[in-house]
Amino acid sequence: MPLRPEIRASLQRVSTATIATALFKPGFRIQCIQGVQPLHPVHESMVGEAVTLRTIPAREDLNSLEVFRDPDHPQRKLIEEFPAGAVVVIDSRKDARAASAGAITAEASEMTAYEDFAAERVAAGASIRGLYPATDPRNLELFAEWRRAKGR
Repeated sequence: MPLRPEIRASLQRVSTATIATALFKPGFRIQCIQGVQPLHPVHESMVGEAVTLRTIPAREDLNSLEVFRDPDHPQRKLIEEFPAGAVVVIDSRKDARAASAGAITAEASEMTAYEDFAAERVAAGASIRGLYPATDPRNLELFAEWRRAKGR
């Protein structure tokens, strides 16, 4: 199933650190893809359907060109390794996370909204204590007011 545009847009606004936290909560401990390098400089997060393909290396010393004309030959087969519906998000720091889009988009977007609120409060001189994490209920009330004012 193709990635819905609204999910793509939501995930572009979420940091990979936030996605990692959202994935960690339900028990996904290993969620990073190492060695991902974009072909061009990245200035905003890239979000797309995750497809990993693996091939069996060609053994030209053992096989003639004739075997590669057979579409069912094992060396012509690709194996998809990500589960259906998985999405990859790569941010401008080249951090990458693979996730099920439906499972974490809402939570990660909510976390991002709260992080933006907390950053504004700290920039305005508020103490981080009780704000992040939100252990003071008053901060949740202020967050609700902030959301109404910001339309988020």
